[in-house]
Amino acid sequence: MTLTFRLATPSEAELIHAITQDAWEEYRHVAGSSSAFDETPEQIEKALTNGTFMAVLGLLDGETPVLSVRFTLTDHLYFSRLGVRSAHQGRGYARMALAWMEDFAQKRGVREIHCTVRASVPRNVYLYESMGYRKIDEQTVVKSPDVQLIVWTMAKSI
Repeated sequence: MTLTFRLATPSEAELIHAITQDAWEEYRHVAGSSSAFDETPEQIEKALTNGTFMAVLGLLDGETPVLSVRFTLTDHLYFSRLGVRSAHQGRGYARMALAWMEDFAQKRGVREIHCTVRASVPRNVYLYESMGYRKIDEQTVVKSPDVQLIVWTMAKSI
């Protein structure tokens, strides 16, 4: 089985939404859960159409969509909502997507990639650290009076 990547189109917003919801389901009932759960396919389609962000799909054997990630490209590539469908996690697909984005950025003259990650999700922190990302900032995000999250900005020079 091989995983290939391509840019998504606005017409694939429903698919991006479904992948994200499935990939992040384990966090749905965690205090301060992600705003991804409030997002609609229509919002994703609008953002893709107006260029707020771009998205990548990962296709297993060129057909089965198992991964999505969104990104912006300025003086650096910033990615968010990297998600692999739960049935396909643990196979290295997120690492492959990160490598694809590095190549995409380099071909456009961009030499740094950024992301944000919750410090309370060690497997995500480990993934990024193991791929050469380093913490460059830390913020406390207040989700409610009772819920505060520590969020790291991580970066990698490419």
